Amino acid sequence: MEDVFTAYSQGYDVNAGPGGSAMTRRSSLQAISSVAVKEFIHIYRDWRILVLLLILPPVFTLIFGHAFEKGTEASDVPALLEDRDHSPRASLGSSSGS
Repeated sequence: MEDVFTAYSQGYDVNAGPGGSAMTRRSSLQAISSVAVKEFIHIYRDWRILVLLLILPPVFTLIFGHAFEKGTEASDVPALLEDRDHSPRASLGSSSGS
C-alpha cells in the first residue's frame, strides 16, 4: 500500500497495465494537491492537531505582541563587554585606546 501511495504522490500512473506506460507523469500541481488533501484528512481526523493549529497562532501572536510592545524597552541595563583577543581592531571603539 505504501508503494502505491508513493507512486501516486510522485505522479506515476499505477493503474497502467503491461501494454500502457506505467511511468506517465501527471502534472506536479495535481501531485501536490493529492498530498495536500491527504494531509488535510489527517489533520481533520486528529482533533489534537486541529486544536493546535487553531489555538497556537493567536497565543503566540499575543505573547510576542506583548514582548515587543512599545513602552516596555529596557533602559540603563548594565552590560559587560570582554575583549578576549586584544586585537587592535577590537579597541577601535573603546575610549581608552588600548
